[in-house]
Amino acid sequence: MQGTLKDAREVAVKKLSRGLSQGAKVFMNKAMLLSCVQHKNVVNLHGYCTASICQKGGQRMLWTP
Repeated sequence: MQGTLKDAREVAVKKLSRGLSQGAKVFMNKAMLLSCVQHKNVVNLHGYCTASICQKGGQRMLWTP
């Protein structure tokens, strides 16, 4: 999925379903891990959302530039 931030930056958005394997703790662990990864073959994590306003239908989201 593609999106645009308020500052007009375009980002790719990955919605993580709320299935058993994507519990809140697992999601936060993945987000924290991705925020530390820097590699030429991996896109940088630009942000993530866990607040209820961002969880459309209970989904959590990650976005990258």
